[in-house]
Amino acid sequence: MRRTPLAWAVTAVLVMLALTGCGRVTTDIAVHEDGTYDLSMILAGDETELATAGYTPEAFSTLLTDELASQPGIEDFVVSDYRQDGYAGVQVTGEDVPGDDVGVFGRSVVTTDADGVRFALQYPISIITGSLPPEQTEAVEIRTTVSFPGPVTDHNGTLVDDVTVEWTGTGSTDLDYTASSAVTGAGAPPAPDEAGATPTGGSADEAITAEDDGAGASAWALPLALGLGVLAVAGLGTWLVLRNRTAGAQGGPGSPQP
Repeated sequence: MRRTPLAWAVTAVLVMLALTGCGRVTTDIAVHEDGTYDLSMILAGDETELATAGYTPEAFSTLLTDELASQPGIEDFVVSDYRQDGYAGVQVTGEDVPGDDVGVFGRSVVTTDADGVRFALQYPISIITGSLPPEQTEAVEIRTTVSFPGPVTDHNGTLVDDVTVEWTGTGSTDLDYTASSAVTGAGAPPAPDEAGATPTGGSADEAITAEDDGAGASAWALPLALGLGVLAVAGLGTWLVLRNRTAGAQGGPGSPQP
């Protein structure tokens, strides 16, 4: 079981992207009928802005990789260098992540019942980034897509096609994503019995309520945990920006430092 949410590190990286001037956080999630999901997350900064802050694309990728490497549970994911369309950073991928695993987003995000699959993610980004200037946080683009194993039945984002929903925002925007999908076929969750009970002995609503009770403390503690990480990274980022302003005067961005 992962002890620290991956989102803890991702939010720290988001602050770092804001401090460099421009960035992207692109997340693609493919939900399976059994409630697991595949994850691909790209964390990248604009190469021009990175150069201004004194980073080469390779150095920035290494910095992000090192930040993520310090997180318990990251060994369950693959972190690779990313460089495309003038952006550089890292890509984090994982397969068959349990939907009730609290280690990725701080609480479970995928639930299943006889009616289908539901994805729900609420995340208080503004609590962490609110202390930064709006022009910095709004320069970070956030795009999330979730694809389902069946037709989407409801959502609060933008329907891309019958099975895919997209949400967009910035580093100033709190995440509030919900979407549901019908599920058909052998992978669908078993229907309740005549007494209305699931094979686990409780109703789907009871199972969700029990899960919320267990994850509630984690959910409320998440912004505090995030804050600790972000404060450390924000301090590092501010130091880097100030350092490289001096470097620019001495020899241009990216000049060797003593």
